[in-house]
Amino acid sequence: MSRQPRKSPIKIATIAALAGLSVLSFSLAACDDGPAEEIGENIDDAVEDGADAVKDATN
Repeated sequence: MSRQPRKSPIKIATIAALAGLSVLSFSLAACDDGPAEEIGENIDDAVEDGADAVKDATN
């Protein structure tokens, strides 16, 4: 019988958090005016940085 490796709860939580931030950033980025657009872009950058960090940590 072969055992399947378990996924680390930390990785799953990180992926879930990144997915939630992505949804939030897309909803804020849909605004075309003023500070909301800038905040959305900042969140997009943060999500990309977080995704890169997760990718680097898993490799």
